[in-house]
Amino acid sequence: MVRDHTEIVQQILLRLKATQERHKSYYDLYHQIVEYSEGDWVYLKVSLAKAITDLD
Repeated sequence: MVRDHTEIVQQILLRLKATQERHKSYYDLYHQIVEYSEGDWVYLKVSLAKAITDLD
């Protein structure tokens, strides 16, 4: 009985590791580290925050 539980736990851990690797490979396809140097022009998107006017 204990052996069955340890085998089940091992299978779960293997599947979790495979799932994590799959998610990591998908993430890495669409994300990359962006490095900027001094003097580079960048686009800064700024949105206005809505002010709270009614404090009642």
